[in-house]
Amino acid sequence: MIYCTKCGAKNSADALYCHADGHPLHKLSQLPNYQKHREETCHYCGASHYDGAYYCHVCGESYQSVNRKFVKEVITQVKFGKMSASQIGETAVMVIPFVLLTVIMMLVSIQLTYTEPDQDHDIAPRGEQNIFVEALDQYSVFENHIMYLKSGDEEYRIHDHSSGWEKSLNLGELFLISNAVPIAISSEETHEPAHEDGEVYETSYTQTFNVGTAHQAVVLIVAVVISAGLFTRWRRNSTLISQIVSSGLFGMWYGLTLLVLALLSTGYYTIDDSYRSGSTEVYFLSGEAFWKGFLITSVIFLIGQLIWEKRRLPYFFTGLKLGGKWFSAIFLSFILVSGWYTLIHLTDIRMINSTVNYSVLLSFVLIAVTLAVIVLNVGFLNTLYMQQMFFDGERAPFHLLNTDLEEFLEDSDQEWFHAMNQEGYFAPVLNMSGWFWFSFIVIVVILLIIGYLHSVKSIKGNITRITGIAITFAIINVVLVLFANHEITIFHDTDERFANMTGFDPWLTLGVTFAFVWITVLIGVVISKMVKKEE
Repeated sequence: MIYCTKCGAKNSADALYCHADGHPLHKLSQLPNYQKHREETCHYCGASHYDGAYYCHVCGESYQSVNRKFVKEVITQVKFGKMSASQIGETAVMVIPFVLLTVIMMLVSIQLTYTEPDQDHDIAPRGEQNIFVEALDQYSVFENHIMYLKSGDEEYRIHDHSSGWEKSLNLGELFLISNAVPIAISSEETHEPAHEDGEVYETSYTQTFNVGTAHQAVVLIVAVVISAGLFTRWRRNSTLISQIVSSGLFGMWYGLTLLVLALLSTGYYTIDDSYRSGSTEVYFLSGEAFWKGFLITSVIFLIGQLIWEKRRLPYFFTGLKLGGKWFSAIFLSFILVSGWYTLIHLTDIRMINSTVNYSVLLSFVLIAVTLAVIVLNVGFLNTLYMQQMFFDGERAPFHLLNTDLEEFLEDSDQEWFHAMNQEGYFAPVLNMSGWFWFSFIVIVVILLIIGYLHSVKSIKGNITRITGIAITFAIINVVLVLFANHEITIFHDTDERFANMTGFDPWLTLGVTFAFVWITVLIGVVISKMVKKEE
């Protein structure tokens, strides 16, 4: 079989002329004015052809379409590239508007969710606590500390849980809380003797709060990804190195914003009465504010740029892009299901219960997103830790594949345990084992599908792409955990430590998520290879 090099028509191997247009079907060496150096190679079959032919005489493919596809592929390949010092400086200025856009979106979210309490519309009866809404109670405790600092009123002592307070956090402080920046309260007091023969004694303690704001993690991720998309559209044809540098600079500016706000939010309250004197300092942890803002937003901004990137990427960066898209879809689904579950159980005091006056919107969003983070991580085989101050420093763990929590409850003093009203605290976790197993199965199936759909021919390419996917899943999941965890830690002058925690260990979360995703996606790739081999 031979094809006409002019029209591409198929002819028999012994034909001398094309049956369609009469063009001679000669060998290259028999063509008039043939020159060896003008030979070119077909990009489909590799056969030689002379310069000027329109179709390959061996496979019949059009050289014009081949060349167009080849050129387009070269143009859309993202290069790693280089950057000069002047370009880095220019980029540092270019990302500032997008940092401001992210800050504005976060502030708008705060204004929409953190509203005045809806006193007549509590989302559930009060009474018992449980882990899914502990964040609401910690907001109350946290604000009481701020009110204590600002008002100096005895009504708002450190351990006062009165619900009669008014909202006292300014927008900058709310912005820091929404970025998972811990707050510390450091107090030193000198107590005068109550009697003449008494002794003067001094007390001091430091109390740190990490208030759970899982819903704001979602807002931050969405805001940064939107900013990254706009930045990508504005700065077209960027290289990989420029995307990495711009992401680092974005994180730097955002981290500095949090650092400045943390330094400005520091305050003091002086105690001076007849029987005691001293001072209390309330401040945000500035170092943690910077590194959290820098690391979280720089990584998310890079993933966001890759998600919006339409050009072809290397395998590893393609994995980062795919990981960002798939994780977003999975977590959004979990939020929707958790929201539905929350609405169904709003009147069930064992499952959903608010202990403070908060807006229905804030309470609902906090519960739904926090619940989604818990269910997602238990599905990843992560360990949920629950600890309260009267557990003498012991953490109660919950894991999908063991019964540590049940054993912990069995070993506890039941009479004392029920008296402290802890059955309602753990009951939701123990009663949701079916949903946790369902989430595990769903996650495994989706990860297998990811591996099946995105497998490539080369082993190195598959390993590199899988690694990128697993890294993205692990990083975003750690961000959610850092925001969802709520913890109170108290250090007294006697070195006693009391802790109140509900959440996941960030380092364990990073390792477990990466390993779980990497292995499961790899199995999906192997299944894809086996199916295609049989076909």
